[in-house]
Amino acid sequence: MTSVADHIPVLETERLRLRAQTRADWPAYEALVKSERAKYMGNGPKDDVGAWSAFASELASWLLDDMGYWTAALKDSDEAVAFVGVMKPSIYPEVELGWMTTADGEGKGFAFEAANAVLDWAFL
Repeated sequence: MTSVADHIPVLETERLRLRAQTRADWPAYEALVKSERAKYMGNGPKDDVGAWSAFASELASWLLDDMGYWTAALKDSDEAVAFVGVMKPSIYPEVELGWMTTADGEGKGFAFEAANAVLDWAFL
């Protein structure tokens, strides 16, 4: 049996490993999208249902559209510091490159580093 993770390429940068989101990433993701920081991320902050729906839809996008979000995790600790990816849901007029950083990941260039790796992947 294959999993969603089998459909998601692993990308690496100098400091980060971009990999499939896992249940272990849920606490960092949930804290981020339910916080006041999420008011700058579209329709946030999210409630319990909205947070889980967003997390799950980012994984489902890989199966539906061959693109989605990665967890950007530190190579040395596997700590999730950002969520970065490309998506084209039916409600979007075009493909979007997006990113969200955790509070601990903000201001360290992780989103920029990860987004550049995603752009390289997207234009292969």
